[in-house]
Amino acid sequence: MEPITVLLVDDHPIVRDGLHRVLETQPDMQVVGEAGDGEQAIAKVREHAPRVVVMDVQMPKLDGIRATRQIHKHFPRTQVLILSAYDTDRYVFGLLEAGATGYVLKEAADEEVLAAIRAAARGEPYLTPRLRGRANPVEQPLDALTGRETAVLCLMAEGLDNAEIAERLVVSKVTVQNHTSAIYSKLGVSTRAKAILYAIQRGLVEPSA
Repeated sequence: MEPITVLLVDDHPIVRDGLHRVLETQPDMQVVGEAGDGEQAIAKVREHAPRVVVMDVQMPKLDGIRATRQIHKHFPRTQVLILSAYDTDRYVFGLLEAGATGYVLKEAADEEVLAAIRAAARGEPYLTPRLRGRANPVEQPLDALTGRETAVLCLMAEGLDNAEIAERLVVSKVTVQNHTSAIYSKLGVSTRAKAILYAIQRGLVEPSA
């Protein structure tokens, strides 16, 4: 099996070096490059096509949210895992909205970071347990959604946009937009990120360890 190729993006060399040392001990992972800001990250993704980008949030030139959005749009086969010191809703929701596959805090143990990278490589969402249990839990029951709405929600949580969901389900984009609106209404949420969080909290897309 080919190793998981990883690009490390952080504006602090000491952070990249420490993470690099951890990853190089894993037989199923290979660091293919490093970058110190969002612009470098996009250039390195174009050059190396890594399966996973481990991305910081606060960086010069181009921050993690904007870099994640561009990578998700232009390099959809590359998954972005956020590794950040910030646990505010602004960043968590903003990065889920931008297309990040997962969000891990820098305080996490090495084992959790490695598990999150492996989940991202499989295209599975990962959210640090503390964030999963804290951020805006939605109380609406799962059976409020129809089977098709649940399917759309799961694909949203996998990082697909409406056009990609329409292609996967062989329906029109308008139909997907209608399902999305119904999901928001039934769950009482106003953003895609909060709907994705619902899916994670309810185990619809619970990542493997």
